[in-house]
Amino acid sequence: MRLRVSKIDWRKILLAGAAAVTLSLLIPTIVISLYAMVLAIGGQGAPDAAKLKRFAGLVGGWGSQVVVVVTTVRAAVWVARKSGAAARLHGVMTGVTAAIGSLIIAAAFGGSLGLRNVVVLALEVFGGWLGGSLGAREPGRTFGKPLIRPNPAPGAEANEIAVVVENLRKSYGDVRAVDGVSFEARRGEVFGILGPNGAGKTTTVEIIEGLRQQDDGAALVCGFDPRTQAREVKQRVGVGMQTTALPDQIKVREALELFASFCRWRVGVDELLAMVALEEKAGSQYCRLSGGQQQRLAVALALVNDPAVVILDEPTAGLDPQSRRELHGLIERLRDRGRTVILTTHYIEEAEKLCDRVAIIDHGRIIATGSPRQLIAHARGHSSVEFNAASPIAPASLSRIPFAESVTENNGAYRLRTDDVSRAVVELIKWLETERNELVDLRVARPSLEDVFIELTGRKIRE
Repeated sequence: MRLRVSKIDWRKILLAGAAAVTLSLLIPTIVISLYAMVLAIGGQGAPDAAKLKRFAGLVGGWGSQVVVVVTTVRAAVWVARKSGAAARLHGVMTGVTAAIGSLIIAAAFGGSLGLRNVVVLALEVFGGWLGGSLGAREPGRTFGKPLIRPNPAPGAEANEIAVVVENLRKSYGDVRAVDGVSFEARRGEVFGILGPNGAGKTTTVEIIEGLRQQDDGAALVCGFDPRTQAREVKQRVGVGMQTTALPDQIKVREALELFASFCRWRVGVDELLAMVALEEKAGSQYCRLSGGQQQRLAVALALVNDPAVVILDEPTAGLDPQSRRELHGLIERLRDRGRTVILTTHYIEEAEKLCDRVAIIDHGRIIATGSPRQLIAHARGHSSVEFNAASPIAPASLSRIPFAESVTENNGAYRLRTDDVSRAVVELIKWLETERNELVDLRVARPSLEDVFIELTGRKIRE
C-alpha cells in the first residue's frame, strides 16, 4: 500500500529533528560550564585550563554525539505517536532530519568529516527507525501490543439471530422493572425499543450488555450468555449512552486509542474518524467539541471494537436537527454493513424512519412487536380525508357519503374519518360532482406510530 506524501506530518518531523540537534549542542555546553565552575571553585580562582580542555574535548566530541542519538530516538517516539499513521516512516524521517542537521553543524565547525561522524549519522537514522517502532506501540510500555492497528472482528461472529431475549424478569423490591420480556434482534436490522420513562427499557438493555443480572429468564448475544460469559459479550457489543463522560482535556484521537487498547478486535482510528466525520477534530480536546460532535464521538467509541451488536440509548436526545440527521445516516450505514442496532428512543418519528422493527414496552412488558408499518396497519385508529371545496358544504350532508363514519368542519376545511380511504375518496368525488361543487384541495392523514403507542399504552411516550 502506497503512502501519500500528504499523510506525512513534515511539521512535526522538522520540529523534532531540530529539537534533537539543539539538545545535542545545549546539554554538552551546560555540562562543560558546570565543570568549569567546579574547577574554578576548587582552585579558588581561574579553572585548570588543561583539565577543562580535556573534559571539553571528551564531552563536546563523543558526548554530544551520544546525546544527539538518544534525543533522536526520543524525538522519533514523539513524532510517531502524534502523527497517528506510518509510525516507522515518521521515525526514520525524524532521524534523517537530525542527521542532516548534525552534518551541517559538523561541516561548519569541525572542518572535514571523519569516520566518527559517518557512524553517528548512521546511528541517528537507525535511532529514528527505533523510535518510530517504539512509538507505534502502547504509550508507557517499551514492548506492548499495537494500540491503533486495525484488527476486524471475524465474520463468523455475526449470527443470523444476533440477540435473543426470553422471558426476562428483573425486580427492585416490589417494583417489577422487567416482567417477562421476550424478543429477537436479527443481523443487519435496527430494532427499536419504545416506552415511557420507567417502562423497563434501560434495565432490559443493561441485562443484554452484561451490566446487570436478571432474576429470571435468559439472554444470548451472538450465542453468548451475558450472565456467565460477560467478557465474550463485551467484546462483541458496542454501547453508546445518552451521555458520555470523558476528561475535558483528552483529545479525540487519544480517547479512541485508549478505548481500542481494551479490545480484542479493533477498527482503525482513522476509519472511525471518517465514519463519524470527525477527521478535522482528531486533535481537539473533548471540552472544545460541540454537543453533536461529542455524541458522534460517543458513537465512535461504541464502534471501536468492531461490534456485531450496537446498543444506542437515546443517542439523539438534545441534539439539533443537523446533528440528529448525521447520526441517522450513521445508524443506516451500520445496518448496511450487517450490524445489529438496538435503539432506544423517545422520538416516535425517529423510530418510524430508522427501525425495521420496534417493540413497545410498558410497565415492564412488551405489548406489541413488529415493523412500524405493521403496527400502524393493525391500529384501530381510523384514517381521515381532509379537503377543501369551492363552495361551502353543510357537514350534515357529507355524512351521507358512503364509508364516511364521521364528519367535522373547521374554518372551511372538512374532515371525513374512515377505515377505507380509497373508497371514501372515490365516493367523495362522485358526491361533489352530483352537487356541482369543485374539489380544491385533498389530504389523507393516516395513523402514526405515536397514535399506535398512545392507543396501546394510554399515555404519551414522554410521560
